[in-house]
Amino acid sequence: MPNPHAARPADTAPPDLSTVWLRTFLDVARHGSFTVAARELGWTQSAVSRQIAALEAALGGAPLFDRLPRGVRPTAHGRALLPHATDVMSRLTSLGRELTALRDATGGLLRVGAFATADAGLVPRAIARFRAARPGVTLVREEGLTPALLARVADGGLDLAVVSTTGGALPADAYELHHLLDEPLYVALPSGHPLAALPEVRFPQLAAEEWISGSPRIEGTLLDAAVRHGLRPRVAHVVAEWTAKQGYVAAGLGVTLIPALAAESVRQDIALVPLRDEGAPARAVYAATPRGHSAPPAVAPFLRALRAACPAGRACPQPARTAPAAPISPTTPATPTTSTGRSPMSTAPKTHTDEPDIDEDLVRRLVGARFPAWAGLPVRLVGSAGTSNVMYRLGTDMVVRLPRRAGDAGSARREHEWLRRLSGVLPVPVPAPLAMGEPGEGYPYPWSVFRWLEGETPVAGRPLAEPALFAEDMAAFLTALRGFDTAGAPASYRGDPLASRDADTRAVIAGLRGVVDTDAVTAVWDAALRAAPWQGPGVWVHGDLQPGNVLVARGRLSAVIDFECMGTADPAVDLIAAWYLMDGEARRSFRAALGPATDDAMWARGRGWALTIAVNELSYYRETNLWMADTARHVIGELTSGDGELGDGEVR
Repeated sequence: MPNPHAARPADTAPPDLSTVWLRTFLDVARHGSFTVAARELGWTQSAVSRQIAALEAALGGAPLFDRLPRGVRPTAHGRALLPHATDVMSRLTSLGRELTALRDATGGLLRVGAFATADAGLVPRAIARFRAARPGVTLVREEGLTPALLARVADGGLDLAVVSTTGGALPADAYELHHLLDEPLYVALPSGHPLAALPEVRFPQLAAEEWISGSPRIEGTLLDAAVRHGLRPRVAHVVAEWTAKQGYVAAGLGVTLIPALAAESVRQDIALVPLRDEGAPARAVYAATPRGHSAPPAVAPFLRALRAACPAGRACPQPARTAPAAPISPTTPATPTTSTGRSPMSTAPKTHTDEPDIDEDLVRRLVGARFPAWAGLPVRLVGSAGTSNVMYRLGTDMVVRLPRRAGDAGSARREHEWLRRLSGVLPVPVPAPLAMGEPGEGYPYPWSVFRWLEGETPVAGRPLAEPALFAEDMAAFLTALRGFDTAGAPASYRGDPLASRDADTRAVIAGLRGVVDTDAVTAVWDAALRAAPWQGPGVWVHGDLQPGNVLVARGRLSAVIDFECMGTADPAVDLIAAWYLMDGEARRSFRAALGPATDDAMWARGRGWALTIAVNELSYYRETNLWMADTARHVIGELTSGDGELGDGEVR
């Protein structure tokens, strides 16, 4: 009877193979030629033969290819190896992409925890910013109390936890504590309470109150602060859940403490009054990460998103709330509101300070008033890092685009007029205008309804599945666009000569000292300005070929969207796609596909346009739009690398 524990025969052990051998084997099999494979690999034919001979020896000596009069063909052994070699190399390629995504914080898993009131506003805002900038990272979150969250960080169950000093000082031996903000406390009172009209209250004024708390024990809760004043609050009702606590307060059954982070989610029939506590600082909120462990690279950008989510930085701003003049009728449910009194449900985040408030309710009212036939269709905010328009899906096959500012509104009518004409001559789909809406319902600008286009938004720096084919697709799109009749065409938003932006661009570069390599950036800008200017008539350009304005499917260009910068200009403007959407190899394919009309001067001006756009975006959006800022950083890195200079890979 065979011994099941005996060592395996040597011929059943996995062979020791080099990935170089396997890659060479696959190239020879794909081309059916040692000569062609050598040319593709940049080797000599004898070098390819040596790699195949080494692979054959490692696999037992059987030949992998039959030598034919013209080329080679896999033997039975070669055919047996082919699917396994393909699978191994495919898996290693996928691994390389995953590791690159982890390194660049554009992929992988991030595990985040937070205490409940941080989940009321701070953490969701941070997650929204983070996902807009890094959609490829899978974020998993959990909620808990600070001690439990710290334990999860210590045992490796969480990469980051948002915690507070509610129960006292935090231990710093096992954690790195990153201070996020200090948040004051508020007393939640029934709207008719005598203290509700005061600008602030102190604990001694609350000595006779009955309290609503999440625990019968005061220690380790927000009420700990009362003990410092010699008070022992009387807990009348133990209610763990925040929404239920508010119901008890609104019914006049007691008062409770509300931290500032939770204040924006408090119902409107409750009065919030700041608590004055001279004997202690405001509650501190930290992000805790493991000490002595390797943190995922995505932790650092998520920390930045957390800090950006509280604009006041180290101090949490007071919620802009006042007590209602009279209690809301108990038969009328109160709608949860933000600190501005607006429903938080699918409200568009703002990128600029001068934007109007836009939310689902506004879009429904605009559509219902202007286009009654669409009034009953569902409306849903489209997650986007776009800086000019807010988008809402309307039904399943339409999208509503609303300009964020007055300067963005002028493009709506231009797009409606010209996209209808351009759609028939371009090789990929562009947005099909369906209807134009007028200002109304408190919204001040014209707005548009377009046909919805499916596709994925590429991410700068993340390789596409078919980069060379994508580059050729983009070249075909630009060739067709440039050839369209310009009679009556408007000038592009970027229709001015590149040199006209010199002073502004240099000022922005100077302001980024310490953020980017300003010497390298200035060198790129100087080289662009030395190029011969465009002498011909303006041609049609898209004007803003960035990741957020194109769609891809299976690695190919599937649509081009957002034509608000469209018009006539130097064709070099659209060469920004080479650095915003492509790597070095794809750039070479792109320039080759565009043909000799894209000469060195035009390519240099294209680099200049990419640079002036990227440095301005980084300067403006560095704290308000992480996705745009990260894209700009990537583009600047591409432009200042040797491979970013010319499409043919030469450095001059």
